[in-house]
Amino acid sequence: MVVVTRESGAEARVGVREGVLCQGCRPHGVEEPGAEERRPREKMNLIAEAADGKGDNDAARHMAHYLGNSGTDMDLPVDKTMSDVPGFDAHIEDGIREHQAAWRDDALAEFRRNGGQPVSMPVETGNRDFRFTPDVDNNWFYAVGSTRSNVTGVVTVVPDENGQPKVGLDYQANAWDRYNWDKSKGVTIDLP
Repeated sequence: MVVVTRESGAEARVGVREGVLCQGCRPHGVEEPGAEERRPREKMNLIAEAADGKGDNDAARHMAHYLGNSGTDMDLPVDKTMSDVPGFDAHIEDGIREHQAAWRDDALAEFRRNGGQPVSMPVETGNRDFRFTPDVDNNWFYAVGSTRSNVTGVVTVVPDENGQPKVGLDYQANAWDRYNWDKSKGVTIDLP
């Protein structure tokens, strides 16, 4: 069993990032890792390989990216996440359902103000949290744990062949997560 917390790496530091005081915040690449950082890194590389071998491919990919220390962003495959975790898909769909009537009403009102001419209106939900749990999906629990998400899109209204409004919605689900090693956010990884 391995317990992964911020203590698994270098000693925590206090810094400022984006104007917010945070634990362990430092610019990427400020210092080279020493032996104290290399041992846990190698252990985590082995754990990532084991996760990949048992089918937790996204968890393995995310850990490998983190351990690769490139300092680059990693794209979260939102469509795959929604497909893998029905609760996350429902979370996204609930955000749309909460707003779709108002979006439709606003777009139809604009369509009427425009004399029946086509209308396109950008729309966006607020940011919402979603937590993955190991009992529902081990892979995504270890890959991101929790995420912020929203929906952005465009509501269109066009006249049909009889001049009546036809409403459509093209949207994209967005999700993001930041690596953090907050003391209260450690996880336990059971090893065979």
